[in-house]
Amino acid sequence: MEKFTKFFRVLTCIICLLITSSLNAQSTWPPVGSGIQGDGLTEATAWEITTYTHLSDLAVYVNTGNGPSTVGKYYKLMTDIVFPLTTSSFGTPHIGDNRIPGAIFQGNFDGNGKVVSNQYYNRMPNSLFGYISGAEIKNLGIEVYRIRGTQNVGGLVGRADNSIIKNCYAVGSITGNSAVGGLVGVNYNSTISNSYALCEVDGVTDIGGFVGINEGTILTSYAAGNVIATGTGTPGVGHIGGFVGRNCNTITDCYATGDVIATDSYMVGGFAGVSRDGYITYCYATGNITVTGGDYVGGFVGDNSLSATLQNCVAANSTVAAVGFNVNRVAGINFGTESNNYAYNLMFIPGANGGVVGMPAPMATLQSFNFYNTGSIWFNSTPWSIDNMPNSNKSWILCDDDMLPRLQWEGIECDIIPPDICYFNAYGGDGTQNNPYQIYYPCQEKN
Repeated sequence: MEKFTKFFRVLTCIICLLITSSLNAQSTWPPVGSGIQGDGLTEATAWEITTYTHLSDLAVYVNTGNGPSTVGKYYKLMTDIVFPLTTSSFGTPHIGDNRIPGAIFQGNFDGNGKVVSNQYYNRMPNSLFGYISGAEIKNLGIEVYRIRGTQNVGGLVGRADNSIIKNCYAVGSITGNSAVGGLVGVNYNSTISNSYALCEVDGVTDIGGFVGINEGTILTSYAAGNVIATGTGTPGVGHIGGFVGRNCNTITDCYATGDVIATDSYMVGGFAGVSRDGYITYCYATGNITVTGGDYVGGFVGDNSLSATLQNCVAANSTVAAVGFNVNRVAGINFGTESNNYAYNLMFIPGANGGVVGMPAPMATLQSFNFYNTGSIWFNSTPWSIDNMPNSNKSWILCDDDMLPRLQWEGIECDIIPPDICYFNAYGGDGTQNNPYQIYYPCQEKN
């Protein structure tokens, strides 16, 4: 009996130690013994995240109601983080959770150009940042096999309120039910810029290659993954777009290149499913669209409604394969304002009707620098912010006439010959009639 009593005393002590340790990890930051450097008070003295455990500890700290303690604090990723194979799929970091009071990340997280990735299927069932507010996330890459969730699911952030996200990207497969985006599920009053998503995004309603629902501002960003949606067949349920599912605010200087495939879905577009009271300008879409069942389908936007404005945009899709009552090149249906929008003149649309056709243009025109740089053909006589060489003061770059514009920050290099240089004798020759100099670039006179 005495041995039995001693056993339970020892067991009780062990349990108490474990509980104390757990509470300590949840109530203090950095956790005791973590080895995390820095004091988090300034960007220069940010807490240095160097291991997977540090990320997990941060998730535990925030998700036990300590989100307010992250206000004004700085965190910096010092190395690439790979989720270990031994990690339980339910134990991966999910920093911030809107189901828990006070569990909102509100600090400043600098990815420092590093990447968070996983090694195994389903090792990251949720977005790395579940819910942020008043936060800044920058310079961070996410590379995962698959992220799964129900609603508010993104490759980087599930929901972002009043925050800043810049210079970030996500690569992988993102699956959810509603408000699902390649980078962010829901953007509410936040600004996202200079970012991209290369993700296959699957869901039911409010599904976008970059953002599921946008109620903030998105600038100079792109989505390059396919979007696949299986809807309910219920009118009004859908909002599927190559870039954004539902837009209710501002998107400028962005593009989408992924295909959009939808079944029993309404309001489907190569760039946006629906834009309600939104403003989209200087953007383009190229992906093919295939819709089986549903309605309101456009090469650029499915439904441009209420007081929404769509102007100075391009639908460069090859095919919009949808048969419905509201299908067309630029917009399936329009109750808002649209002007100076162009569409590929050979876009194939079986049974197109209603909606916005857009001004037709051959692909050679849509790939021409002069097209985007000619103010007279755009709304308010204002051309795209574009140059044919690297220029940090411009949003876009178009080097030659065999591509569509790309964003300046992508670092596209243009092969431009100095205007007063000739390259003689590149492949031999001595300048005689029988053995002339061989010139592989033409001479150009100085302006």
